[in-house]
Formats: sequence, C-alpha cells, structure tokens
Amino acid sequence: MSSRVVSVIGAGGGCGKLACQQLAAAGTSVRAIVRNPDKYSGVFDDAVDVRKGDVSDVGSLRTALEGTTHCLFAASAKRYFSAGAVDRDGAGAVAAVCKELGVAHLVVISSGLVAPSQRWHPIRILLNHFVWGLMDAKFAGEEIVRGSGQPYTIIRPGGLADTPMLCSTRPIIMAQNRSAAVPESERQISRSDVVAICLAAFDEAKARNATVEVGVAKVGDASAAVAAGISFDGVHPDDLSAAEI
Repeated sequence: MSSRVVSVIGAGGGCGKLACQQLAAAGTSVRAIVRNPDKYSGVFDDAVDVRKGDVSDVGSLRTALEGTTHCLFAASAKRYFSAGAVDRDGAGAVAAVCKELGVAHLVVISSGLVAPSQRWHPIRILLNHFVWGLMDAKFAGEEIVRGSGQPYTIIRPGGLADTPMLCSTRPIIMAQNRSAAVPESERQISRSDVVAICLAAFDEAKARNATVEVGVAKVGDASAAVAAGISFDGVHPDDLSAAEI
C-alpha cells in the first residue's frame, strides 16, 4: 500500500467514482468524500474510505481531508442554481483547506470552453444555462484556486463520454491558454482518460501550477504521430499576470 493518501471530492460523480476505482486498484489509500455517505453504501470497493464532506462546510472539509497528501476536486453542480456554491466557492474552499493542511497537490477537473473569451461559443452558452452560470462559476473557481497559493493542476476536458480509456492507444492532446488550442474535433474525451490524466498529474512536476486543456487525437490525424499516452512535455506554469488563462 502506498503512503500516499488521495481524497476525491465529488466521489459520487462519474469521474469521482472512476478515480476511486483506479486509485484503489493501484493500491493507493483513497478517500471518497461525499455529502451523504449512507447513500453510497456498497457503491465503493471495501478498500475505499468513504467520508462525509461538503464543499459548503469548511469544518467538514477539514475533518475529511486531515491526513490527505493529494486531493482531486471532481465535484460539479447538479442543481440549477448551485454552480456558484459548488464550482466557484466549493473549489475555493477546498484549495484553502488543502493549503491549510499542507496537501502536496490539488488537481481540479474543470471544463473546456470556460475561458471568458469563449463566452459566445454555443456549447458554452448551453451549459451556462443548463445549470445556471455553470461555466462562469467554473472559471471563477479556477481563478480562486490559481490565486490560493496551494499547488495545483487544473484539467479542462472537452465533452465527457462514458467510453473505454483511449490513452493506451492514442495520444492525449494537451494545450494551454484558451480552449481554442484543442481542435474542435478532438475535444471529446472519455471520463476514464480524464481520470488517468488527473492521477498522472500528481506525479508530474511539469503539471504543477498549470491549467491544461485536454483532448484525444483521432486516428489518422497528424497529431497521432506523437506517441500514445499521457505526456506533460511542453506544459508550463500559468502566467498569473496574463489577462486570461
């Protein structure tokens, strides 16, 4: 068993559950942080430590995260008016508690198209209305995390799909500074790939304090000439003085 202790915030969601499964399978000590542990009885492997924690309750976060070495923020709003509380304030609260407790690395799953320069993209508009203000809240949460002083990596996937992991046979595309950097046709990505990228970021120095757009190369694309797998080569820390990240 690894000495690493990874807490997964939002472990009841699609990416959160997969992260817990992947971590447990690798022998890593993993905590599934959920608002109502009773709801998840029998959902997780016995190796997963299910704990109560709510991103709107800093006290519960401190208790749930005590002893954590690495943290994955995979939470996102489900109710119509909850994006501000979860994706913005919740991300900020987790970053603050992680810094207070000395957590080595926080990885946040955000979304492609969150950058304000993409505000008129039809998909961004749709998502911003499906859960009111969701994309605006996600970007605001990113900004709080970036300014928190907590070591972080922010992963911005495109459209999430419940398909098998592809990173073993295709290269993962990584780009920085605005969603337009990942080609439109290659933004869809499986949740399994997103989780694999997040967990790889924990061990990659180049991922530290960086915001990265991710996608999967299509078969036959020129980008597919790059070796299959996950590589943070070329990724650099965020320029916090930039007008937009």
